[in-house]
Amino acid sequence: MPTVKHNTGEAEDLRQTPFKNCRDFNAEMLPKIEISGKDPNPWLKDDAPRWSNPNHDVLNEPGSDVCQPDHAEWRSAPLCMPHTTKYAVVDVDGNWTTATIYANISQKVGDRYPHINFESHGFNAKGDPIGEDTPLNKYSLTIEDAGNLARALLLLIDLALGTSDDLGEVE
Repeated sequence: MPTVKHNTGEAEDLRQTPFKNCRDFNAEMLPKIEISGKDPNPWLKDDAPRWSNPNHDVLNEPGSDVCQPDHAEWRSAPLCMPHTTKYAVVDVDGNWTTATIYANISQKVGDRYPHINFESHGFNAKGDPIGEDTPLNKYSLTIEDAGNLARALLLLIDLALGTSDDLGEVE
């Protein structure tokens, strides 16, 4: 039977060496698989962009028993604007809540650049909330596309108001 000598000075069956190497490898990897502590991917927080807001990030859901880093993303706090041409609702004290447009920055952890997102939240004719899970109310733009949209909106505002302030115009 073929044998190989290891530093132990003991002869070992050559056919068993690959299995021992695999067992050693698995023993080395186990601490990276069964992680003690609260966060299996602390780098998600450590590598967060400066605009990221931990209260809005989707990293490892608190209290969840599942973590999937390739679905994780950093998010900024949203900017909220009234969407006054849509339904509003009144509460028992007589205060009105308008529909809103939310805009934020997000970046999936595997993406090179962030995106600008905006979505509409509002109410139907019965006053029930809509927009949370409506894909047609959500847009995600590259930084360049968002810049082009911002320029286009400023130009359209100028055109509608008959004004010009040269914002958004390129010579």
